Amino acid sequence: MDYRKKAFRDKFKSAQEVLKVKSLQDVVSLKFRENVEHAEYSHLIDFISHDMMLKVVPLTGGFQGRAWLVTDTEGKGNILVEHETGLEILGVVGSVASLIGLLPILNSSWRYFRDRYRDRHNNGVELRQIDSDNLLVERKIPSIENYIFNIGFEENKKLIEKVNKLEHEVNKLKKILDKQNGKKQKTTKPQK
Repeated sequence: MDYRKKAFRDKFKSAQEVLKVKSLQDVVSLKFRENVEHAEYSHLIDFISHDMMLKVVPLTGGFQGRAWLVTDTEGKGNILVEHETGLEILGVVGSVASLIGLLPILNSSWRYFRDRYRDRHNNGVELRQIDSDNLLVERKIPSIENYIFNIGFEENKKLIEKVNKLEHEVNKLKKILDKQNGKKQKTTKPQK
């Protein structure tokens, strides 16, 4: 295993423990590719904790840079990691509640802060995950908003499939009960 893959596994393992998820495959990394000065992260953390009123706790672990756990009032959390090559956000794969609530706030805070305080050159967002074969998968995504939309769409699709399956099962049970009730009515004699 090369150093880069080992470093990602270590980072995802640290995130797995902090985010309290079952496996490395449950962790997702969203990385903004842009040049950043270290002082900007201190300003961002101040902005998030004071202006956005989110709880921010410094972390230790194999994050490959300074890291903070940011949580909302419901206890949903994401991890921010400082890199010279841009902000990284570690979160839970497919957690619509976490993604819809906190990730857009972090994304817009970063964008607001970066747009306000300096001209930036954004090279896009990279999505990184460990797949079911324990391989690191990396791909560019158009935006974090697009990622959130797709996760929400997939969750909605799964829920619709579950509802349809449950409705089918309920209809089968109704038919069975109707047959059983029909037989009982035929076999019982009316009382006089």
